[in-house]
Amino acid sequence: MPDTSNRILDRTPVGHFAIDPQGVLTEVNHIGAELIGKPELTLIGQTFEDLVASDDRPLFRRTLTRAFAERAQITSCELSLLSEGSDPRFVRVQALVHPSDGDLCRAVVIDLTDRRNTEKELEIIGSVYHTVDEAILVADRENRILTVNPAFTRVTGYPPEDVIGRSPDLLLASGPGEERRDGASRVPDAADHWQGEVRHRRKDGVEYVAWVSIHCVRDDDDRVVRRISVIRDVTRQKEVEEAIWKRANYDFVTGLPNRHLFQDRLRQGIRKAQRNGLSLALLFIDLDQFKDVNDTYGHQIGDALLLEAAIRIRSCVRNTDTTARVGGDEFAVIMADLDDTGRVESAVRDILHQLSEAFRIDGHEIRISASIGVGVFPTDAREPGELLRFADRAMYGAKSKGGGDYRRHAIDVSP
Repeated sequence: MPDTSNRILDRTPVGHFAIDPQGVLTEVNHIGAELIGKPELTLIGQTFEDLVASDDRPLFRRTLTRAFAERAQITSCELSLLSEGSDPRFVRVQALVHPSDGDLCRAVVIDLTDRRNTEKELEIIGSVYHTVDEAILVADRENRILTVNPAFTRVTGYPPEDVIGRSPDLLLASGPGEERRDGASRVPDAADHWQGEVRHRRKDGVEYVAWVSIHCVRDDDDRVVRRISVIRDVTRQKEVEEAIWKRANYDFVTGLPNRHLFQDRLRQGIRKAQRNGLSLALLFIDLDQFKDVNDTYGHQIGDALLLEAAIRIRSCVRNTDTTARVGGDEFAVIMADLDDTGRVESAVRDILHQLSEAFRIDGHEIRISASIGVGVFPTDAREPGELLRFADRAMYGAKSKGGGDYRRHAIDVSP
C-alpha cells in the first residue's frame, strides 16, 4: 500500500511532504524534491522549516501549529521556499492532519512562482500603462478602440467615452494625410509592427505632429487580434529641430539661404541640369559702397539695407530660383532649369536697376550700386566649384570697371 501511495503522489503535479509534530520530514514526493532542488532521500529527516526562507519561518511555524491543533482542517499560507542552485520558489502550502495519518501532517506545496512573476509583470505593465506620458490605445481585430490610458486624453483631448468602439482614424487630420492614414491603418495587417510620423487633430481642432508606433498581437492562427498604438506628440520636438536646421542654413539678417545651403542647392541644381539637359545660371552679386554705409550710419542701418537689398533682388527673379546671402555684402542667385539663357541678362539688368534706386532707412536716403558676375552651366563650367569661381572672377571684372555693371567673362582680371 505505501508503495502504491508513493507512486500516486509522484504522478501528481504538486509537491507532497509528510511532516511529524517536530517539523521533521518523513516523506517527500518527486515534485517536492524538485522544488527544493535536492534528491528525495537526502530530504528525509530534515526539518521542513530549514527549507523555508528565514523571513517566512514564523509564518510556517504558526501554520504547522494550527494544523496540528485543528485536526481535519486545512490550514494554508504562502511563503518562499529555498531551492538549491536557483532563486527561491514562491509557493502555497496547504497543511492537513488527518486522523487516518496519526501524528503526521500532510502538506501540499503548489508552486506559484511563474504566476507571481506574471502578476508582477502585469503590475509593472499596468503601472507603465497608467503613468507613461505617451498616449496608448488598444484596438480589436476590426480596428475598434477597446481601451485607452489616461495620457491618451492629455495628448488627444478625447475622453475614453468619446473613442471606445470607434476607429483610431478619428484622430487623423484631414487633407494631405491620406497616404499616411493608409499606412497607419493597413500595414499592420501584413506586419507585426509599423511606426511613422502622422498628422493628428485634437478634439479642440488643433493639429499636431504625432509619432505613432503600432504593435500587433496575433492568435495561434496568425490573425491580428489586437493593435496596440503608442502615440507621442512630437510637435515641439519638430519645431526645435526645424529652428536648429533653419539657424544652420539661413542668414539671420536677411532670412535668405546662407552659404552652406546655397552650395547644397548649387550642387543639386547642376545635377538636375545634367539629367535634364538644361542650363543653369549663377549670379554673384557684390554691393558697391556697402562698407561706407556701415562706417557712416552704423551696423544697424547696414543690416536694414541688406534686408531691403535681399527683398529687391528676390523680386527680380523667379520664385523657383534660389537667392542667398553668401558673405557680408555678397549675394548669389541660382537660376535653374533654363532652356533659354536669354532671361538671365534681363534678370541681371533688373537687379542692377533695383539696387541703384535710393534706400530710405530711418530717415536716411542711401544710394549704392552693385557689381554682378555671371556664370552659366555647362557653357562656362561644369562643376559647382568651377562655376562659383568663374562667376566670382566675373564679378570682380565688373567691379574693376567701377561697379554698377555686370560681366559674363572675367575680362582684365588676374587669376
